[in-house]
Amino acid sequence: MLLAGTALFLQARSRSEVLPQRPPLSYFPDKLGNWTGNNVEIAKDSLAVLGPGDFLLRVYRNDAQTQPYTDLFIAYFPSQRAGDTIHSPKNCLPGAGWSPIESRRVMLSVGGRAASSSIAT
Repeated sequence: MLLAGTALFLQARSRSEVLPQRPPLSYFPDKLGNWTGNNVEIAKDSLAVLGPGDFLLRVYRNDAQTQPYTDLFIAYFPSQRAGDTIHSPKNCLPGAGWSPIESRRVMLSVGGRAASSSIAT
Protein backbone atom coordinates (compact mmCIF):
# COMPACT_ATOMS: atom_id res chain seq x y z
CA MET A 1 0.00 0.00 0.00
CA LEU A 2 2.85 2.35 0.89
CA LEU A 3 4.67 1.59 -2.38
CA ALA A 4 1.50 2.13 -4.41
CA GLY A 5 0.85 5.45 -2.66
CA THR A 6 4.43 6.56 -3.29
CA ALA A 7 4.19 5.59 -6.97
CA LEU A 8 0.96 7.57 -7.38
CA PHE A 9 2.50 10.59 -5.65
CA LEU A 10 5.59 10.52 -7.87
CA GLN A 11 3.46 10.08 -10.99
CA ALA A 12 1.32 13.08 -10.08
CA ARG A 13 4.43 15.23 -9.51
CA SER A 14 5.94 14.31 -12.86
CA ARG A 15 3.01 15.69 -14.86
CA SER A 16 3.65 18.87 -16.75
CA GLU A 17 2.91 22.16 -15.08
CA VAL A 18 0.03 24.35 -16.11
CA LEU A 19 1.52 27.73 -16.89
CA PRO A 20 -0.94 30.64 -16.97
CA GLN A 21 -1.00 32.90 -20.01
CA ARG A 22 0.20 36.42 -19.30
CA PRO A 23 1.31 39.46 -21.26
CA PRO A 24 5.08 39.87 -21.71
CA LEU A 25 6.88 42.16 -19.27
CA SER A 26 7.62 44.51 -22.17
CA TYR A 27 3.95 45.57 -21.89
CA PHE A 28 4.69 47.14 -18.49
CA PRO A 29 4.07 50.89 -18.93
CA ASP A 30 7.09 52.98 -19.88
CA LYS A 31 5.33 56.06 -18.52
CA LEU A 32 4.33 56.22 -14.84
CA GLY A 33 2.95 59.63 -13.94
CA ASN A 34 5.72 62.13 -14.78
CA TRP A 35 8.33 59.37 -14.96
CA THR A 36 9.45 58.10 -18.37
CA GLY A 37 11.26 54.79 -18.70
CA ASN A 38 13.90 53.60 -21.13
CA ASN A 39 14.71 49.92 -21.57
CA VAL A 40 18.22 48.73 -20.78
CA GLU A 41 19.56 45.66 -22.55
CA ILE A 42 20.50 42.85 -20.19
CA ALA A 43 23.91 41.33 -20.96
CA LYS A 44 23.85 37.88 -22.57
CA ASP A 45 26.00 36.39 -19.81
CA SER A 46 23.53 37.67 -17.20
CA LEU A 47 20.61 36.19 -19.15
CA ALA A 48 22.48 32.86 -19.27
CA VAL A 49 22.79 32.89 -15.47
CA LEU A 50 19.12 33.82 -15.03
CA GLY A 51 17.97 30.98 -17.28
CA PRO A 52 14.56 30.70 -18.91
CA GLY A 53 12.14 33.47 -18.13
CA ASP A 54 10.99 36.95 -19.05
CA PHE A 55 12.99 39.93 -17.80
CA LEU A 56 12.58 43.71 -17.81
CA LEU A 57 15.30 46.20 -16.94
CA ARG A 58 14.23 49.81 -17.28
CA VAL A 59 15.45 53.19 -16.03
CA TYR A 60 12.79 55.77 -15.12
CA ARG A 61 13.51 59.50 -14.99
CA ASN A 62 11.41 62.50 -14.08
CA ASP A 63 12.80 65.44 -16.07
CA ALA A 64 10.50 67.90 -14.30
CA GLN A 65 12.29 67.34 -10.97
CA THR A 66 15.88 67.06 -9.89
CA GLN A 67 15.35 63.60 -8.43
CA PRO A 68 17.72 60.76 -9.24
CA TYR A 69 16.64 58.11 -11.68
CA THR A 70 15.03 54.84 -10.59
CA ASP A 71 16.01 51.41 -11.90
CA LEU A 72 13.31 48.77 -12.27
CA PHE A 73 14.13 45.10 -12.71
CA ILE A 74 11.36 42.51 -12.98
CA ALA A 75 11.98 38.80 -13.48
CA TYR A 76 9.29 36.25 -14.30
CA PHE A 77 10.17 32.58 -14.11
CA PRO A 78 7.43 30.37 -15.57
CA SER A 79 8.48 27.37 -13.51
CA GLN A 80 10.17 26.91 -10.17
CA ARG A 81 10.36 23.13 -10.18
CA ALA A 82 13.30 20.79 -9.79
CA GLY A 83 15.58 23.02 -7.75
CA ASP A 84 15.31 26.01 -10.08
CA THR A 85 13.62 28.19 -7.49
CA ILE A 86 14.58 31.82 -7.40
CA HIS A 87 15.23 33.26 -3.98
CA SER A 88 14.12 36.59 -2.60
CA PRO A 89 16.03 39.74 -3.61
CA LYS A 90 16.22 40.53 0.11
CA ASN A 91 18.61 37.57 0.40
CA CYS A 92 20.16 37.59 -3.06
CA LEU A 93 21.22 41.22 -3.34
CA PRO A 94 23.04 41.47 0.01
CA GLY A 95 24.72 38.15 -0.81
CA ALA A 96 26.02 39.75 -4.01
CA GLY A 97 27.47 42.72 -2.11
CA TRP A 98 24.58 45.19 -2.39
CA SER A 99 23.50 47.09 0.72
CA PRO A 100 19.81 48.08 0.68
CA ILE A 101 19.17 51.59 1.94
CA GLU A 102 15.40 51.28 2.28
CA SER A 103 12.69 48.66 1.88
CA ARG A 104 9.04 49.69 1.71
CA ARG A 105 5.88 49.39 -0.36
CA VAL A 106 4.88 52.13 -2.78
CA MET A 107 1.69 52.68 -4.75
CA LEU A 108 1.94 53.13 -8.52
CA SER A 109 -0.68 54.81 -10.68
CA VAL A 110 -0.78 53.67 -14.27
CA GLY A 111 -2.27 55.91 -16.97
CA GLY A 112 -5.85 56.54 -15.92
CA ARG A 113 -6.13 53.57 -13.58
CA ALA A 114 -6.47 53.83 -9.85
CA ALA A 115 -3.49 52.60 -7.83
CA SER A 116 -4.92 49.27 -6.73
CA SER A 117 -1.81 47.38 -5.76
CA SER A 118 1.51 48.03 -4.17
CA ILE A 119 4.98 46.76 -4.88
CA ALA A 120 7.87 46.21 -2.53
CA THR A 121 10.91 48.36 -3.18
